[in-house]
Amino acid sequence: MDHLQTGKLWDENAEAWTAMARAGYDVYRDCLNTPAFLSILPEIGRLAGLDIGCGEGHNTRLLARRGAAMTGLDIAGRFLQNALLFACTCERIEINTRCATFHGGNMLISSLSRALPYDERTIGRT
Repeated sequence: MDHLQTGKLWDENAEAWTAMARAGYDVYRDCLNTPAFLSILPEIGRLAGLDIGCGEGHNTRLLARRGAAMTGLDIAGRFLQNALLFACTCERIEINTRCATFHGGNMLISSLSRALPYDERTIGRT
């Protein structure tokens, strides 16, 4: 399966995923993963962040509310459309449908915490 097929499948699932997650059915995210991830973060105010696989933007918004200037990227355009509906409420979020460029400084990756193991001793290292 290539990235085009993957994106198509996520696009087809995006509306249901977004509705279920926003209705509180993403229990793992809401009760375990995201609280644990946020609890080990250093101060992120005034940092730039890239949320790869941002989906409907839930974690992107949470990190922006903590002061990070966030950019959300996702393979599924429908997820990005859903994220845009809520991004207006927080000026520090940019939902980019093409690419993201960082010009130096620190970068924080949020959604990869679901896919990659992380250790609290590595958070904050450059």
